[in-house]
Parts: sequence; structure tokens; C-alpha cells
Amino acid sequence: MPEFPRRIISWIYLTIVAPLAEFTQRRGWLLILIFIFVFKLGDALLGRMSGVFYRELGFSLTEIAEVAKVYGLSANLIGIVVGGFWWHVLAS
Repeated sequence: MPEFPRRIISWIYLTIVAPLAEFTQRRGWLLILIFIFVFKLGDALLGRMSGVFYRELGFSLTEIAEVAKVYGLSANLIGIVVGGFWWHVLAS
């Protein structure tokens, strides 16, 4: 087998298959997945309804998109950077 496909298969195994296999060997792993699903279910249902609610309040589609997408993405990226920084500080 050529080197490149072997490296890709090895990378996929080490980054996806092995961590999932290790996770499923822990006690209570199914309860953790159920908790995550139930926890995010409300976000999924309310996220769909929030657009309708904002439209009924009189906001335009442009205003809704601007706040939800532009500011939401910005807040997410800032949170990722700050969280990464704190993780780096606390882990060292």
C-alpha cells in the first residue's frame, strides 16, 4: 500500500475511530449522549421558532440575520479565542 493512503487511514483511525471506541467503553456513555441530545433539543426547537417570533415583533429579515449571524458568529469566535487562551493558561 502506498504511503499516502496509509497515512490518511492512520490519521482517520487515530482522530475519529479510536476516541469514539474509547468513549463507548466508559461507564454511562449512553446516558451522556442522551443528556446532550435532550439538552440541545430545546435550542433546536426554539431556534426555529425565534425567527417567526422576531418577525411578529416587527423586525425585518435583514435585522434578524444581522444580529443572529454576524453578531452571533463574532461572539462565538471571541468565546473560542478566550476559552482557548484560558485553557492554555490553566493547562500550563
